[in-house]
Amino acid sequence: MYDTLVPDSFQKIGFMTEQLTAKNLAVLNESNTLWAQAKECMHHQNRQEAESLYKQAIEKRIASLGENDHTVSQLLDELGALYLEVGRVDPALEQFKRACSLLEKNFYAGHYYLGPVVEHLGDCAAKENKLEEAETQYKRALEIFDKTLSADHRSVLITQHKYATVLRKLGKYPEAETVINKGLKAIDSPLGPAEEFRFELALLYQAQDKNTEAEAQYKLAIEGFRQRRNMPRLGTCLENFAILLKKLGREKDAKAMQDFADKFITVRHGYEDSAAFFPSTILRA
Repeated sequence: MYDTLVPDSFQKIGFMTEQLTAKNLAVLNESNTLWAQAKECMHHQNRQEAESLYKQAIEKRIASLGENDHTVSQLLDELGALYLEVGRVDPALEQFKRACSLLEKNFYAGHYYLGPVVEHLGDCAAKENKLEEAETQYKRALEIFDKTLSADHRSVLITQHKYATVLRKLGKYPEAETVINKGLKAIDSPLGPAEEFRFELALLYQAQDKNTEAEAQYKLAIEGFRQRRNMPRLGTCLENFAILLKKLGREKDAKAMQDFADKFITVRHGYEDSAAFFPSTILRA
């Protein structure tokens, strides 16, 4: 009698839970274990083993939950990110497109789950210098993040930085500056650090021959990288500053900056506090 009062959808959920408990829970647990192992391998840069573990985790997750579960898309996205990290754009793009297709089928267009995957589609396009396509994907990802995350969330800041870089390369300087300033407004505070946006702003001014403004931003960016001890990024920033100084005819200063750059670019992970563009803080995810 009571069952007749329960909506069909709830009956189906109950049935699926029983099915999962009876037949697939062990497989799901195996998938979770493989997923955790894959992440650990990535942490230790053992990418070949991580790839195998991700594939197994995906296969078992689909077997236990079906491919429409959002965690399947998350696994596909992480596998794609692995491929992209080692420069394998085509297989990365295949995973991101598959993940995006599944999420678009099962969630509304502006759902947060889509944001990281769309951002990664932009990364693939940027990697292949398809700047207009990258612009479209980053803009879409930002629209999703703007509605689902706070303005100072790391995902928002990273995507803003990528978007501004693409806009600069496309010669869309006013639009790029607007995006950079929006990011700086959120990050130029005790939350910090702002050096990545300062560096991008320096490059933007340099591209427009606004050399005084560019030099000022370079100096702020260099100080930020130095304080955080992110030596590889400091080296890259110094190298670009040296190019500006040489352009201005300040050969001696340019050589000094390039010498510093050569020293810091060779520093590898381990000494700097964080290699991340926008490391998390207690106040920011």
